[in-house]
Amino acid sequence: MNRSMLRGLTFQLALFAFVAVGIAYLDRLFSTSTRWAFLAVLAISLVPRGDVFRAFGARFSWILLVYLLWCLVTVMWSNVPLLSALKASAFLVAAVVFLGAGQAWAARHQPNNPLFFLLPVLACSVFAGLSGKAVRLAAGSGIEIYQGLAGNPNYLGILAASAIPLPLYQGFKSWNQRGNRLKALPWIVLTLLITWFLWRSGSRASMLCAFAIFAAFGIVVSRGRRLAAAILLIFLIGGISIVAPDLQQGVYERAIVKSTSRGDAFISRRMTWQRSFEAAQQGGAMGLGYGVSAGHNDFSLGLSAQLYGREKGNSQLAVWEETGLVGLALYVILLVAMFQELFRMLANTRNRDERVEIALLTGLIVGILLQSAFEAWWTSPGSAESAIFWSAIGVAMGVAQRRRVPAQSEPVAPAYYRVPSQPTVSST
Repeated sequence: MNRSMLRGLTFQLALFAFVAVGIAYLDRLFSTSTRWAFLAVLAISLVPRGDVFRAFGARFSWILLVYLLWCLVTVMWSNVPLLSALKASAFLVAAVVFLGAGQAWAARHQPNNPLFFLLPVLACSVFAGLSGKAVRLAAGSGIEIYQGLAGNPNYLGILAASAIPLPLYQGFKSWNQRGNRLKALPWIVLTLLITWFLWRSGSRASMLCAFAIFAAFGIVVSRGRRLAAAILLIFLIGGISIVAPDLQQGVYERAIVKSTSRGDAFISRRMTWQRSFEAAQQGGAMGLGYGVSAGHNDFSLGLSAQLYGREKGNSQLAVWEETGLVGLALYVILLVAMFQELFRMLANTRNRDERVEIALLTGLIVGILLQSAFEAWWTSPGSAESAIFWSAIGVAMGVAQRRRVPAQSEPVAPAYYRVPSQPTVSST
């Protein structure tokens, strides 16, 4: 194996450990406990070159630091202090490590292949979806939704959706290179395959994620404002169609209600959202404590809080419940700051391939956040979505740094902790 392909291997292994949890056979090695060991190995590998500090090199790092500190501060009044301390600490470590690793990956380890950080996600989605021993779950309308080896159709769906940027970009890149169109065929087939897995899963939240990715891709590769506007319009209509109960029967039954018994688009989420809204109101301005669920005060010490609390079904309500309106405000400010940086990068990039890379990363980030309205992964630092999100943010920031720093024969440390070996001489 080429030595360059081994660079950043600990990053991919850690990401694989987080996304493989819950997938049959893979979960024998990659479990809710062992994933933290892989994260620790990744953190240690980042120390020698100071890559762990890359997370605080972005423009939005100040608000990220404030938000992380607020999550830790909620331990002081938490209803379950031990739980809050453990989960807030895990959140801080996971976010910082994946951010730093993502930046190091794109800026130094694999500057020519930044989207290959998604290879573990692609591998897991294909493995979970192709297995012959997968289980089908029958919905009330007779429509079958597919979960593969992922143990849950929604989990298979988000794995498939999150993996789309890699084969989509590689197929696009190969197709536009003279004499390489045959090389594009396997990537196109992979894109179609995981999109098929997504459709079979019937996961509406994951379909929204995929819509965002395809829309971002289409807008950037289009050759005119009218076409870009049309693609955006298609995305909006497609996104609304997933959650609006007024479509034709075929798509409506599979992707909207999944059941003809009551015809309610939100039947699987309505009660969960109602309970989460009531609990969020109890959180008030300061919150109940990071990771805490209202009315659940018993917690057993362990490397996973999987058996604690309840399903919250919405990240924004979970943020309000756990960290209060103060935490929710910081969460919104953080997202705004992140997207300002992403859109600034997109606007300042003229190279078409780099624009597509940044657009796909932005689409993935937007898509996972849209999915967070249906799955409360934001306050679950050990979730696959959390690992993918912070990794994608880190890789995007690494792409920006790669554009600012000239290529060199040897990897160099970031400027904010590198000491020049010789004094700089100015010339006039």
